Amino acid sequence: MRLSTLIIPALSPFLRLTTSSPLHPPKTHPLHDIHSYISLGDSYASGPGSGSLTNSTCQRHTLSYPLQLASLLSSPGDPISHTHIPCMGTTSTSLLATQLPSFATAPWSTDSPPPALATLSLGGNDARFWPVIDACVYRFKWPYLSPSPPNPPSNPSGTPAFTGDCDTELLTSVSETHSTIPSALAHVYRSILSVGLAQNENFSLYVTGYPRLFNAESDQCDGVAFNYWSLDRQRQYLTRERRRRINRVITLLGMTIQDAVKQVNSERKGEGDGKGRERVVYIPIDDVFNGHRFCEPDVVEPEYARGRGGWFFNTYTAPAAGVNPTNADLEGGEGEREALGALKLGGEGWDESQSGSPDLRDGGMVGEDEDDGEEKDDEKGHGEEEVNWVPASWLRVFHPTPEGHAGIARAVMDAIQRSHSSSSSTAGGSWEGGEVGELR
Repeated sequence: MRLSTLIIPALSPFLRLTTSSPLHPPKTHPLHDIHSYISLGDSYASGPGSGSLTNSTCQRHTLSYPLQLASLLSSPGDPISHTHIPCMGTTSTSLLATQLPSFATAPWSTDSPPPALATLSLGGNDARFWPVIDACVYRFKWPYLSPSPPNPPSNPSGTPAFTGDCDTELLTSVSETHSTIPSALAHVYRSILSVGLAQNENFSLYVTGYPRLFNAESDQCDGVAFNYWSLDRQRQYLTRERRRRINRVITLLGMTIQDAVKQVNSERKGEGDGKGRERVVYIPIDDVFNGHRFCEPDVVEPEYARGRGGWFFNTYTAPAAGVNPTNADLEGGEGEREALGALKLGGEGWDESQSGSPDLRDGGMVGEDEDDGEEKDDEKGHGEEEVNWVPASWLRVFHPTPEGHAGIARAVMDAIQRSHSSSSSTAGGSWEGGEVGELR
């Protein structure tokens, strides 16, 4: 990606740039009233693993969908000004504490006016997607299960750093989505609108959902497990029932996001932008990933390169139990630290307040550092220093690849164009992921 105009340094809370994407060159479009754009949200907007790393703490990458969308919104000779501040691990609470104040106090200028448009991807951390993926798919933290509770290794938030139970994590996700998430998301939407409209009377907010991760109807994965550790004998086979249950928590969150959007628009009935458009638009992105999920019929999983059109990242997957493990088996993606910007939890580059963090605090493995800085082996035969590092390959798992982000960018662009030619609050579409059904 070519960054032609960098207004604020990348190490600040803002990355504001004029942009052109190699996947999507600028094109002419009728949205002449949109000259500035701000992107907010979690790792689905920061784009871990997609393109070049620009911010390691938040895992912002150059081929995330907001940067590709900025290219689509640009016209030849008239590039859009884009402020990119999503952060991995962001929850509804942490967005209000970090990204919203950054938006409210941004130093807008003639070259970079207050935005008429914001995009938001939010809710996955509130719904505890990462603990679900850890417990039901990879069991990343399995080797650090404590043989003598209640003293398991802990991460910076003080919560136990071991893999949970799949059934429990799925039910907890559903419970959170039914109870606290609807009001939390609606509050975020109101708060963003308040800041945006105070700066630009034409401001609108576009909110994405999340895509289901699996083709849950094929039988290709029934005997496949993505367990990270070769010595872990509790294989998490991706049966059709397991895939359906994981997909259902994503379906439920998508419906919850859409309902929160409808609620906020109904509260503002009659307070549109003067052109018949409502202020918040929900964009379902599930259909974008049809044919590009895990366990598609023509793909032999685990398929690391995603060379057959898969649009989600996978990571190293260990061989089945009984295979004599090598160091590579045990360390997995360790070699990707430098290449992809892995984080050391609780160490340099770790910003607990900004990241928010079921993505990392509840997702990473953490051991106690020795005072003398010496690396010592724990009872499992792994150095404490290894435990502190979260390989970048863990951070990006089940996140979209650059091609997936390109698909999201196109869906958002289509929704913006429909919204600008429609008075419907459903200009972005409705949830297309099917019924939630019973979790069990």
